[in-house]
Amino acid sequence: MNAVRRSDMAWASFAASVAEMARRLPDDGTFVLYRDGNGEDDVGSTWPKYVQLCRYGDAMLRCEVVSNSYLPTAHRWTPEQELGLVAMGWHRPDLEDETASPNWYLDVSLAWAETGVERIVRVLRDLWGARVLSDVVLDESDLRRFRWIDTTEDLDDDPGR
Repeated sequence: MNAVRRSDMAWASFAASVAEMARRLPDDGTFVLYRDGNGEDDVGSTWPKYVQLCRYGDAMLRCEVVSNSYLPTAHRWTPEQELGLVAMGWHRPDLEDETASPNWYLDVSLAWAETGVERIVRVLRDLWGARVLSDVVLDESDLRRFRWIDTTEDLDDDPGR
C-alpha cells in the first residue's frame, strides 16, 4: 500500500473518531482541535488556528473554524482562502445574527456528523497544511474527557509525536 493511500486511510479513521466523539457530546458540549504549529511559527507567535464542534439540541452539531476576528494579523485568512471556505460549504461569520456564529460555521444533523467533520479535515489538510495526524492537537482536558488518555504524564513524552 502506498504512502498516500495509508495517509488517506488514517485521516478517514481520524474523521470517523471525531464524528463519534461529537455524537457522544452532551447538549451544549464542545471540543476543540488545534493545528499544531510546534510551538512558534515564523513570525514568533503560537499557532492560533483551531476548529471546534458543539452539539446543540437533540440532534444538531455546529462545526466552526476560527475567523479573522480572533486571529492575529499575520494569521488572518486571505480573500482567496475565504473563497475556499465558501466553496467547501462554510457559512461566513455574522456578528449581527444571533443564530449565526462569529466564526466560520456549518450546522449538520448528528446523523450526518461525518459531513461536518470531513469539511473540518479539509480545512486542516488543504488550508492549514496538516499532513499527518500529529499536526492536529486535541486539548489535554478533552483527551482525558474522551478517555483517549488516562495518564497524568506529560503529553510531550508521547513517542508517536
